[in-house]
Amino acid sequence: MNEQLGAARLTAFKDEVQNLIGVIDLLRGRAVHAVAGKRHAYQGVDFCGGDYLALVRHYQNLGIGSFYIADLDAIQGGTPGWHDLSILAEECSGRAMIDIGWRGGSRAQTREVISLGQRWKMLKWLVATETCRDLNALQELADLVDPERLCLSLDFRDGQFLSTMGSWQDWVDCGQRMGIRQVVVLDIAAVGRMRGAGTSRLCQEVAACWPDLCLYSGGGVREVGDIKGFLDVGCEAVLIATALYPAR
Repeated sequence: MNEQLGAARLTAFKDEVQNLIGVIDLLRGRAVHAVAGKRHAYQGVDFCGGDYLALVRHYQNLGIGSFYIADLDAIQGGTPGWHDLSILAEECSGRAMIDIGWRGGSRAQTREVISLGQRWKMLKWLVATETCRDLNALQELADLVDPERLCLSLDFRDGQFLSTMGSWQDWVDCGQRMGIRQVVVLDIAAVGRMRGAGTSRLCQEVAACWPDLCLYSGGGVREVGDIKGFLDVGCEAVLIATALYPAR
């Protein structure tokens, strides 16, 4: 994509900024470009040299004020990068949902969740079916954090639900009983590929069954029409990254 076309695309997206959530994927302290869920191959976001603060400020310059932060080290079984997450929370003024690969908390992890949440009252925590040990671990976090500050992420890869147990419907049902009203639908094989809104049909199904949910999705966004497609099937906002990177 040449620079002129890239600039035109960014200008078009500016009309939808109120519906967008800027994505920051963190790996070893750098912002990486997530593509197709192949985490072993992720490289630093090129245009900002992997500087996660530069990436946030790029989104902010476009008018985006809400963020999704995925700690890929933690998601893959490592220790959350609390120092980087704290810096990002401050840069985002706490207007972010954070995925720390919650499986069920150790004392240290629990302490950090409480501490960061107390500093930033608008901060939300993502519980992803890909990593969460079981429904008891979901309940554990719901007991620790106000459920209004939790988001349940229904994770898929090429349409296959990612979870250690149950169906995605089971997770939503249980989340509802715990008071969790926010759900993200994400197919990690679609992210970064700019092939369109591949989860829109699933979002429509979720919204039809649970119309009171606050629903988010993303992955594959390439143009403004994809944003509108997600909104039309019931999403409140859309996660986006690659389509907002400027051409180099």
